[in-house]
Amino acid sequence: MIKISELKVKVIVPDKDSGPIRDFQFLLSEISHKDISPDVEQKIGKIITNLNSWDRSARGYLKEIEKSRRKILKILQKDLGIVHRNYYTGLWLPLGTVIFGIPAGFIIFILTGKVVFLGLGLPFGMFLGLGLGAYLDRRAKEKNKMLFIKK
Repeated sequence: MIKISELKVKVIVPDKDSGPIRDFQFLLSEISHKDISPDVEQKIGKIITNLNSWDRSARGYLKEIEKSRRKILKILQKDLGIVHRNYYTGLWLPLGTVIFGIPAGFIIFILTGKVVFLGLGLPFGMFLGLGLGAYLDRRAKEKNKMLFIKK
C-alpha cells in the first residue's frame, strides 16, 4: 500500500465536464490499494505534481488529465503488469482472429477446396481469443494485478 499525493484541482470545471477528473481520482484510489515499487510511485508522483501545478485553461486541464491517465495506465502495465478490467480480452479477441482464425480457415479451404470455408476459421479464432483473454484476465485478477476502472 502506498500513499500517492492527492490531485489538487485548481481549475474551475463545470459539473458536466468533471467526469475525467472523477475518473482520474478513482484511478488514484485504485492504485493506492496495489503494491507499487518506489520507482513507479515516483513516476506517478511526477505526473500528479505536473497536474497540481497547472495554471492554464480548464479545457486544457481536462485534456491534460486524460493524457496523464493514459500515461499512468501505460506505466502500470509496462512496469508492473497491472492492467484494467477486460484488458486481455480486448487484446486477444482480434489477435485470436488473426493468429488462429484466418490460418485455420485457410487450412480448411485447402483441405476441402471450397472457398466458403475460408470464413469458418474467423469465429473459431474469435472464440479462442476470447477464451485466452478471459483466462489471462482471471489470472491477473487472482494475482491482484487488475484495476477495476473504466478504460
